[in-house]
Amino acid sequence: MADSVSRKTGCLRAEAATIASAFSYERIVAACRFKRSGADVAARMARAGYAVDWRRFSAGYYAAAADQARADHAGLWRARRF
Repeated sequence: MADSVSRKTGCLRAEAATIASAFSYERIVAACRFKRSGADVAARMARAGYAVDWRRFSAGYYAAAADQARADHAGLWRARRF
């Protein structure tokens, strides 16, 4: 499964990919990193304000980054309507 995710994205390397049960509606759940830097894609997105931490699935792994982006009005939070 991880290889198919890697091939589809081109620039990403999947750390783990699984088909989860009812909670993910049978979608692929994957942790991805950039090939060159090894940086966590989701963490970068959360820090930039283009992803939120869904604590139910991440156990709060990206919470600090997402909360800081919201406080800084970064990315999607620029609108200040949220």
